[in-house]
Amino acid sequence: MEEALNFCVEHDQRSYISWGRFYRGLALFRRMEQRDGLDLMRSGIAGTDKINQRILQTARFGHFAEALSPAKRGNRRVGE
Repeated sequence: MEEALNFCVEHDQRSYISWGRFYRGLALFRRMEQRDGLDLMRSGIAGTDKINQRILQTARFGHFAEALSPAKRGNRRVGE
């Protein structure tokens, strides 16, 4: 995933950079690296907002909401 994200950065593929950051964050979150994962997910959402890309936004928001739910965090605050 890092190689693909680096390629997108090198070639200024802004939509793919944002998507890559979001889904890298989701992967980190699911591996219990919650704080870093949520930070990358937020960065990805902000990137798509910046370039006004709305395709599949509902799916990303669904993943993000799921990650923020207390059940997914073991009823703890993120970062604890």
